[in-house]
Amino acid sequence: MTALAPECAALTEGLRAVRARTGLSLTGLAERTPYSRSSWERYLNGKKPVPRQAVEALCAMAGEPS
Repeated sequence: MTALAPECAALTEGLRAVRARTGLSLTGLAERTPYSRSSWERYLNGKKPVPRQAVEALCAMAGEPS
């Protein structure tokens, strides 16, 4: 597996922090967004690029600017 570009790694780390502030599990995120638990796992672990719409959905839930 190739390393993430620094800006992608920073985004992933920031999204993990936002998710932690929500107190939601991956299952909780899946229940409240149009993305599955497995998609969130891939996005938050840097296995797959995160779509802008997923960033916006997570930020909106957490009351954070996207």
